[in-house]
Amino acid sequence: FSNHLFHFKIDFEVDSILYLGQAWKRIYWEREKEIFDYLLAKFPDKKIIYKAHPNLEQGQLDLYNSYPNIRVIKDKIPAELYVLIMKNTIILSAASTSMFAYNDSCKYYYTYKLYNFGNIFTQIDIGNPTSHIVNIDDLNEIVF
Repeated sequence: FSNHLFHFKIDFEVDSILYLGQAWKRIYWEREKEIFDYLLAKFPDKKIIYKAHPNLEQGQLDLYNSYPNIRVIKDKIPAELYVLIMKNTIILSAASTSMFAYNDSCKYYYTYKLYNFGNIFTQIDIGNPTSHIVNIDDLNEIVF
């Protein structure tokens, strides 16, 4: 149904790493690049599929387009559909609610604690009503 409704065609490996983008302020762009560098070094046989947030700035996308192992997707197809078609992979985001869509063949990681937002998250925690998303404190917690 979703393929017909959205003209949804998959032209990437569904066992790639799926990263659901956020519309960041410029000060966080480099941190996200550091996360990508880590993932590509730790999993050199995987590509990152970066599903861009609809409000992402073009400058942020330009940074990621320079990576040969990152495929940027900027379309109107809901991120949840990408989550549901992935197989045996990891799905990451700072805090996207699209990760609430559950795919039992994948592992899910919230990365918001890695961005050093100052004291914002020392007083509150992002709600995670799921049992399948892991809020990581360190990149080494990411495993296939």
